[in-house]
Amino acid sequence: MLRQTDTCYLIHVYMFTPPPLESAQQMQQQMLKHEQDAIQAAGKLMKQYKSICLSHGIRFKSFSLSGSPGESICKAAQEYDVDAIVMGLRGENTASRVSLGSVSTYALHHASVPVIIVPRK
Repeated sequence: MLRQTDTCYLIHVYMFTPPPLESAQQMQQQMLKHEQDAIQAAGKLMKQYKSICLSHGIRFKSFSLSGSPGESICKAAQEYDVDAIVMGLRGENTASRVSLGSVSTYALHHASVPVIIVPRK
């Protein structure tokens, strides 16, 4: 049941893994481009989710984080004192179909609140 005081936190986490044997300047340029691409992709996703929240009268806050996705999600859940974590399961490969993804698994084992995982249609 949705209460007027409920807030949905929309979080997008991106992580940069540098390629091997790059110069410091090349790595810095790649990190900047990767961050810009991630922010742009997150913006598109967030726009869709914000629209859904608005159309259903759900109060929300949205932000992007950089770092390890599982750790960042669990940390944000503690910081914002959420009641539960709801996350998608991307299922992009065969291994994902057999078991949960690494971010979902991390959240299930480390979050201090219930974790609800929604598979992709």
